[in-house]
Amino acid sequence: MRKRLKLMGVSTASTLALAASLAMPLSTFALTGETSLVNSGDDATINSAVNQTSILTIANTNTAETHQMVNASSNTGDNEVEGNIGGGGSIVTGAALTQAALGVEGNTNVVGVAMPMAQGWGGQSVDVVNTGDDATINSSWNELKQVTVANTNTANTHQMFFGSSNTGDNEVEENIGATGIQTGAAATSAVMGVEVNKNTTTVNGMGGALGLMGSTANLTNTGDDVTLNTAWNSTNVLTVANSNAAQTMQMMHANANSGDNESEDNIGAGIIMTGPATATGQMHVDVNSNMTGIAGWGGLILGTLADLVNTGDDLIANNVLNNTFVGTVANNNMMVQHQSLMFHSNSGDNESEENIGGTGATLTSGAAAGGTAHVDGNSNATVFGSFADVLLFLALGA
Repeated sequence: MRKRLKLMGVSTASTLALAASLAMPLSTFALTGETSLVNSGDDATINSAVNQTSILTIANTNTAETHQMVNASSNTGDNEVEGNIGGGGSIVTGAALTQAALGVEGNTNVVGVAMPMAQGWGGQSVDVVNTGDDATINSSWNELKQVTVANTNTANTHQMFFGSSNTGDNEVEENIGATGIQTGAAATSAVMGVEVNKNTTTVNGMGGALGLMGSTANLTNTGDDVTLNTAWNSTNVLTVANSNAAQTMQMMHANANSGDNESEDNIGAGIIMTGPATATGQMHVDVNSNMTGIAGWGGLILGTLADLVNTGDDLIANNVLNNTFVGTVANNNMMVQHQSLMFHSNSGDNESEENIGGTGATLTSGAAAGGTAHVDGNSNATVFGSFADVLLFLALGA
């Protein structure tokens, strides 16, 4: 009389996370599925499977709309001295400074994913010793890792600066005695900066495992007509999609004046000395940057292992290893940028006329205007390699 024996073992693990910026690392160690059969009769059937499914979806959506405007002025000028007798009819102005700094930072996504990584000495193990005839052993390890990261950023930024500084427009006239005008410096400056739509994504643990693992089968002293099927199936699907849209407008109007002074109709020295007039500005835009690093373990040391000793006749052994990785990285950037710089500096337009006695000298300190406008945008960098490669990539890109 034949004895029939059926053993069925199924182990299932799943991991599901939604909209998390930092996904926790998970690991599977040692033997996660183990079946032992000793001294069985005929017609034994063993079905042993380990199924691990890890599905991770991260979706970040950011929208930023900012408006910044500065309207500022400084004035120590527009002074008058007239109709004085006995000297001392002079004007000395202090400095007039107008400064502003405008900055926008927003829409930054940092995503770090460490997927479950099987490691150790086996994911699925079957030991069969001293079986009868017509035994059927099915042993499989099935793993699915699916990661989807979607970063969507939209930014609309306006920055405007209107600034003026004045120490001029002074008048000394119709005085008797030594007279003069001495102005301080007039300076107007502004700095504008926009940094938006930055995505950094790192995914570790895709494309394989570390160590001796998978599906192993050890058959010793079997009967005839034994069928052994061992399989290790790993499927890794990674999708990273970055979509950025940035529209920025920067406008700067700066004016500095220490001139337009008058010294006239005075009896005595009518001297005009102006301070420097400077108008400067800087604009910087850095938008739409994507950095993606994918670290795979490069497969297995041993994926499936079958050890057969003293088998009977008509043995059928199927040993299958399937390791599939599908990775898609899509970056889509759109940028519209407007920058406008308008500067005016003046230390001239001074008048010294119809004075009697002394000198009618006009001494100017110069006028300077200058600005810089810089744009960085729509940059993508992707690396696929070892974990060390990804760390180096991020360090160099920071």
